[in-house]
Amino acid sequence: MLAGTNTSTHRETTLRQGWMLKKAGSGIFAQWKLKYFVLVSASPQTGAILRVFEQCDQSRSAKYTIELKDAAIEIMAQVKDKPSAAGAAGFGKKGFCPFIVYAKQRKFYFAAQTKIDGENWINALRPQLSQPKTAGNQTAQKNNLASRSHVMFAKIQPASGKNALNSKSEAHIVRSKSRGSIHVKSDEDEPHVRPIPDDAVSVISSVGSLLIDGEDGRSSSAASFETLSFCSEPVLTPQELLSMGSGAPVTTANRDDYTRRRKAPMHIQLERTTNTAAPHNGEKWNDRYQKVLSARPPNADAALQKDIQLLEIIGAFEEAAVQHAIRMVDEHHLQGPVSKVSKAPDSSAPGALFVDGMILHFACDYDAATADEVDAAMSRTSSELRSIDCVNRAVHDAGADVNTTLMVLIDYKGFRVVAYADMGIDERVGFSDRFSPLYLNVSLCQTTAIYDLKSSPVKCEESALSRLSLVAKELNLKTHGVQIGQDRRVNVHMGASVQMHSDAEHRRNYAVNLFEIMPMDFIPPTESAASSPARSPTRQDSKLMHSTSARAMAPSPRIYDQFKPSPNKAQRLRPEFIRHYSSPVSSDAFTGASGCGRKERDLNDAEAVRASQYLRETWILEVVKLFDELDVRPLDSMYIAQELHKLGVNVRYLGLVAQLSHIPYIRDMACIEMVARAFKSIFVSRLRSLMIHFRSVGATQIDEETKSFSCNMFSIVLGVGEKSNKFFEEKLSVEIHAKFDYEMDLKHFLVLHRPGLFAAMQAQCGVVFEETTEYDFQSAQPCVRGRLVGFVARRKRPTGLSHLLSGVRGSGATVADGMASQPATGGTATRGPVTLGIDECAGYALARHFRGMGPRGKLQRSETTGMALSMVAGHYSATGRPEEARRYATAAVNACVSRCTGPVSVVARAQLIEAMGGLLVPAGSERYMANVSGMGDGHGNFDFSGILRVYQLGVAAVKWNWGLSHPMGMALHDRLSGVYVCCGKYEEAVKFHEKSLEIALASFGKNHVVTVGYLAKAGVLSIFLRNTEESVGRLAEALQVAKSISAPTTLVAQIYGHLATALDMRGDCGGALENAQKARKMWEKSKGQMDPRSVAANLQTATLLLKPYESYRGVLTPAIRSAYREAINCFEKVFRFLKNNAPPPGTGGSIGGPRSSGASMMSSRVSVASLDSYVSAARPSWAMADTLSLSPSSAWTSSASSSAAAAAAGVRHVAAPMIGPAVQPPFAPLPQLPKSILHKLTKKIVTLKLALVESPHHRDVIRSLRSAREEGICVPQKLLQRSGGGGSGVSNVESSEVTSFDPVLAREVVVKMAAVSPSIYLDGVLARIDDDDGSAIDELAVAIQLAESESLGLTAAS
Repeated sequence: MLAGTNTSTHRETTLRQGWMLKKAGSGIFAQWKLKYFVLVSASPQTGAILRVFEQCDQSRSAKYTIELKDAAIEIMAQVKDKPSAAGAAGFGKKGFCPFIVYAKQRKFYFAAQTKIDGENWINALRPQLSQPKTAGNQTAQKNNLASRSHVMFAKIQPASGKNALNSKSEAHIVRSKSRGSIHVKSDEDEPHVRPIPDDAVSVISSVGSLLIDGEDGRSSSAASFETLSFCSEPVLTPQELLSMGSGAPVTTANRDDYTRRRKAPMHIQLERTTNTAAPHNGEKWNDRYQKVLSARPPNADAALQKDIQLLEIIGAFEEAAVQHAIRMVDEHHLQGPVSKVSKAPDSSAPGALFVDGMILHFACDYDAATADEVDAAMSRTSSELRSIDCVNRAVHDAGADVNTTLMVLIDYKGFRVVAYADMGIDERVGFSDRFSPLYLNVSLCQTTAIYDLKSSPVKCEESALSRLSLVAKELNLKTHGVQIGQDRRVNVHMGASVQMHSDAEHRRNYAVNLFEIMPMDFIPPTESAASSPARSPTRQDSKLMHSTSARAMAPSPRIYDQFKPSPNKAQRLRPEFIRHYSSPVSSDAFTGASGCGRKERDLNDAEAVRASQYLRETWILEVVKLFDELDVRPLDSMYIAQELHKLGVNVRYLGLVAQLSHIPYIRDMACIEMVARAFKSIFVSRLRSLMIHFRSVGATQIDEETKSFSCNMFSIVLGVGEKSNKFFEEKLSVEIHAKFDYEMDLKHFLVLHRPGLFAAMQAQCGVVFEETTEYDFQSAQPCVRGRLVGFVARRKRPTGLSHLLSGVRGSGATVADGMASQPATGGTATRGPVTLGIDECAGYALARHFRGMGPRGKLQRSETTGMALSMVAGHYSATGRPEEARRYATAAVNACVSRCTGPVSVVARAQLIEAMGGLLVPAGSERYMANVSGMGDGHGNFDFSGILRVYQLGVAAVKWNWGLSHPMGMALHDRLSGVYVCCGKYEEAVKFHEKSLEIALASFGKNHVVTVGYLAKAGVLSIFLRNTEESVGRLAEALQVAKSISAPTTLVAQIYGHLATALDMRGDCGGALENAQKARKMWEKSKGQMDPRSVAANLQTATLLLKPYESYRGVLTPAIRSAYREAINCFEKVFRFLKNNAPPPGTGGSIGGPRSSGASMMSSRVSVASLDSYVSAARPSWAMADTLSLSPSSAWTSSASSSAAAAAAGVRHVAAPMIGPAVQPPFAPLPQLPKSILHKLTKKIVTLKLALVESPHHRDVIRSLRSAREEGICVPQKLLQRSGGGGSGVSNVESSEVTSFDPVLAREVVVKMAAVSPSIYLDGVLARIDDDDGSAIDELAVAIQLAESESLGLTAAS
């Protein structure tokens, strides 16, 4: 059991001490930490004691103290293979010795790091047990399990097979419905039960002392810090974190050595791919991928592990495919076959290659294809990959027995290479033009077509139809009829071109030709005129944009075949939109296969038209609203396309987004992205033609020519002069109009920020220039040849089960969408939710990113890696762990490709500023809370030099990328202002906050909710500086604007509260009370009476109500009585809140946690802890469903709470906004409400209640009791006699006769008050006095004593 401090005088003797591992948590998030153990012999009564310390310093108190007298030890057997179920404990680490110590109330998992050390510890522990048993007494062990006074040996057989998720071995571990046990089943032994660990889940790995050089030039170290882990394995080891961005991978030996020292033996090993040149252990790529893809996870932990395994295989496959694709393109101009790689036989796709179970071919025959055919091939392959991705998610959710292709796309030097794992399909599948099939067979026949409506004869098995119907239902696709011949109708659930092939040997059913499963996006034009294209807006136009409804710009629905224009097969609705559309839509709309008869075809076509109309008229308007209100914050133009995709909007609508948005920097980002994508179309076409020309003339050395051509093309767009203007007007603007239906004039093009456009063009074209700020965009040739580094491959790949991440966005979140139901022929699977904390969410998200990077890309510099690490840094800052935040933020800076000028480096430096500031004054400390509450004295010798250097580097990057007036700079200004607030330096904080306020006014205008937030924060900082007039002015201005724009109620309520504080400081008690009462009513109406902010508003209102009467001793007027009654009402709400809400851990017994955003930076974009974002419209449910990924506006970084208690108390354990403005409510922390103030509240309420007593009899009784108390007499009820006139008298009793209250009675009074409330309790006591209740006067005397003295004067309890 857990023992307290040993008070025995017996001298302790140390029997053994040393380092061992202790397990915390269970399942895939189980974690092992290194602890220092000391085994001592104590008194004979207590027996031996095992103490567990965090460090080897024994002067500090032990973390755990375990009495071994009544304990038991279970020695766990080691196995060689992996565990059979995700989340179960596997024992595969050679040399480790794991064992379990059972105490009376809990159990502990320990493990020695070597076998010899483990044996020594076991030998030292055995003699200390009261009844040690031998290893062979298995029956006694099972029957005597409850006594825990023996050594138990459990035999657990390993799972066979390479796939732990779908194992069919003889022994396996499954979770029972009961939380208290794990059943171990075996064919040889009877099932027996072992209790599951009760430790709280931990997903961190404790790391020893390390040095990290910061940007301030100084080295720093810490005794320990934490790294996120997944499946008991650190996502990044300390060595990898230090080496981030170096490109040199940490050797397997080094990582295994770290794992051996820091990790438990009982961990889950995911299959690792260490060699990208060949499949894993001779297993083909397709077999590995399909084995994991087909697995039916039995629980949510297994589903997450399946996702990670998929990403690991996809990342390794992509890494290998990119290497081969680059060789294919680089050697395309050479005559003859590519060396060392055999050409596929009987291929109609020139240049197709088969290597290591991987098939690669060009998207089309670029030597013969026209420009339209190239575009069609690009669209077809992109649509196929997108459809594969959404089908994988639908298959997982529906539990359908459907397999898809492992496929990636590589764009390099104008060519697209399609790479996919060989499935053994015996025919060319996806042949939609005369140049290239989607899938090309190069192996023996292994599959049989079971569904193909275009073959002769038609193949349509019922099993295939049933499988496709499950997938179509998940994708919200409508079932429609297709006429086969003259007399046969087939109900098609997806597109009519979809095929399914069966692999009987492996029991797989491949769905291919998926590129047409999404409906076409088409609205027929009206007879009068089609909608005019969007045009480049002027500043005056932007004011009128939102007054024009998009409905007026969209044509009315007409059936497509009544007019000449026909749908574009390349333009299809996105699956994210279709999934959340109100009704199913037919995949084959606007084709002859959309129905059997004319009536059915017209109906399906009309439904598709309505879907397209809804997208343009309603959906895109809501998406633009998210952008304009900064609920979604793209980092730059490259991220705006990603955000549109996640929200179900095609990139071709960028022109409409630019037209509808009224935020200048959103419009600029959209326009920059349109220019970059239009330029890419021209650039890659010309570059490809150049390389084809070199092939035709037999050129061998073309590197210099292609690089010179690239520099000239970039200079034409980015430079100045007639040549550049002519190229824009004749080529670029035409391409922009064709792709985005947007008219951009030369004037608008010339004002686009050139560095930002330069970065977008490089990203789109796969061209890399040197990172420097010395480019002269005012010259005709800004991109000289000497600054061109080379070309990089752009790739697209499946995203695995990315939708699972949307279910794990913080404590209390669930993976409900991620649990797949088992097919009818399968076993039983759980579709129930699983709850993960924010640490686990962060670990899972980070593991997804790095496992999908490929074995060799983990430490390579990458902007996505920099963003992922920045999010982790923000997570640690929000949860009060600044040391870990600083290390991850430093790694994020090092991981960025553009460390000095890149936008991601700005985000990383913003997180680094916040983390470094958190190290100056620990969050939650008394000094911190005083500073962020405006009570700091400004004293303290803080060194801000390092933080300022990081800030200056970030500002320089902002200036280069966007200019100093861009909202991205606010992320830096706000965080530095927050650091000064945390240190009590309010004057310096105001200076940087004013910079952000200026940007807000310039970028968003005064009538924007973000600007309101900055005005309110400026008023709060003025309160901190005791500048009452300025604070009242700022807050009044913010309140006026907030009302005019119908800002969220929560924001208006907070402004009212702060304005009340400012007016009170100025001496305007009436105005302060009026604003406080408005704030209280708004909080209670919007959040309820038990919300922490409602409680704080009640406390503020009650204080202001009583303030004018603090020294008043006269007669109570009606106004005073009314104020007293309202104050009592407010105090009682606070009383009930404190009584019903336990303080969250780590807050020192206070409610109203330390992680407040009083620093203005420590807040989330959208808080789950009932602290609303300042964004006026919450993100709709359809926007939240599939938008969580490692992007700057990722949801797992923006909404999370560490515990339900923290949420109830208003504690903000949430990450700060990654992009742009970081100021949002609350602008000051909630008041600390420790449980100890219940006594003060009780005294206040009782005092006020007694003052309001109106009955003469009650007043006489109270007066008599007070007189007796002043004379030192404790008056029992029998000494009080009611006079005929209603008065009462007290008999002459010596003070020595009764000196104190009965302690039982006193405690009973206190308990009764707490059970209801002091006010209600006193009403009952007074009513009982009228009824001559014998005990009422005694209770009233106790209540008066409680209210008017420091103690009750109770006698010692016997």
